[in-house]
Amino acid sequence: MQHKRQPIVFIIDTSGSMRKRVKRELISAFVREVGELVSRTAADGVAYDIAVISSGPDARLLSDFKSAMELSLPIPGGPSPLGKAIDLAFRELWLQLELYGERSLEYEQPLVVAVLGSKPTDLRVGDAIWHETSLMVREQVQGMNAVLFVPVAIDAPGQQFFASLAPTLRIHTLSKVEGVGDFVDTVLASNISALCRHVDGKGASRVPERSAFHREEFLRGFSPRGDEILSRYRSNTPGTSDVPVIMGGSSTGPSHVRRGTPCQDAYAYRAIGPGWVVIGVADGLGSALKSDTGASVAVHAAVQNIQETLQNNPLTGVDLPPIIRVAASSAREAIIARAREEMCEVQDLACTLILAIAHKDGTTIGHIGDGAVVIEVGSALMVASGPGEAEFVNEVIPITSPGWKGAFKITEEEGPVDSIAVFTDGCQRAALKKVEGQLQPFGGFFTPLFGYLRSVSTREEGEQEIHDLLLSRKMNDSSEDDKTLVIGILRNGG
Repeated sequence: MQHKRQPIVFIIDTSGSMRKRVKRELISAFVREVGELVSRTAADGVAYDIAVISSGPDARLLSDFKSAMELSLPIPGGPSPLGKAIDLAFRELWLQLELYGERSLEYEQPLVVAVLGSKPTDLRVGDAIWHETSLMVREQVQGMNAVLFVPVAIDAPGQQFFASLAPTLRIHTLSKVEGVGDFVDTVLASNISALCRHVDGKGASRVPERSAFHREEFLRGFSPRGDEILSRYRSNTPGTSDVPVIMGGSSTGPSHVRRGTPCQDAYAYRAIGPGWVVIGVADGLGSALKSDTGASVAVHAAVQNIQETLQNNPLTGVDLPPIIRVAASSAREAIIARAREEMCEVQDLACTLILAIAHKDGTTIGHIGDGAVVIEVGSALMVASGPGEAEFVNEVIPITSPGWKGAFKITEEEGPVDSIAVFTDGCQRAALKKVEGQLQPFGGFFTPLFGYLRSVSTREEGEQEIHDLLLSRKMNDSSEDDKTLVIGILRNGG
């Protein structure tokens, strides 16, 4: 007899906010009780597929749809990127449901459980990424009731955040270890036993005879934005020569870990139609009090601005330098607006900014500050945009500077590009070398990396490789600073 599958994704806060002993004990008890619940109820005719995603210091898949809750949680530390974690949870869930469809497997209502210990660091009300996450939860979860989303808050700030994200969702709280067992039994057990419901065109709830639809049908049924979301994720599926693949990652530098400061790098990217890649990377200045916030605000505002502009205009013959400049201005304006909200100085949010648009006919880059862009054409590598020059050593002109326009340089490279890499200064010593006083790409770094990323079967696999690379001893030996690397594979030819 073939049992129904029960897909569950747990998002666990592993950020620095969870360092307090009582919170660590709560999470440990939660994981233990869920594991026992799964063991007790596995004989009821349901086979569990459990994935676990960490939210801190990065959003990372810890356990990939296993039949038991068996994992070792990382030591808490760093920021809480809940927005990225929720996005990753839904992408992993979509892939798992596609697998069920291909194998004609029936399954129960998918369940996403998010356990939050404090306010997330990458989701602020009004931000672009906040709007995306809120829309995903409100429309896709609440509107179609295809996925059950269970928010669990450990403190008042977590409750307040979930209330703003999805006001109609019931928010569950965990405050005492003694109550974890009852919570798991009464809340999770009842949700796990619920049958998967679909909403038909008349709004009626029904139980399907078999859940054998693929991810595309699943996405289109989720919300009016289904086709848009589907296009975004299809464009990041490796294996085709005409569809770009974008992968990225950040890591907190050893020096930041010792000081207890968060990663001050940020990145964002989009695939805009066939053969078009948009990448934004920012590095918060170490001397600025809230530069991690500034970097995040800058890249998301700029990339969103470019995306909206390109999607609303014909791509053929488009003049890209003005689009890059406007996007950089929008990033600066977003930082100024955030400074007013935070009641701080604009320079407290100071950061560098690199914006790159790569397509079949060339590459256009806007750049202020350090970091670099490397492109691959055939077997040749070249620095398309190097670190910005400054009057003094270690001086960086940020996007928040009054004279930023004079330091913001635009570079254009004509001709098709196979791959592009955009990275912050934490990667420079490993990725670049000086030859006769000029910075050049280090082939020993880029050639095997581009080659490997062309061969990965999923974007998640590629991002995991980038994440592991950035955390490697060799990279940390080259620099103790934060590191961010985003790579776009535009053609599989190489």
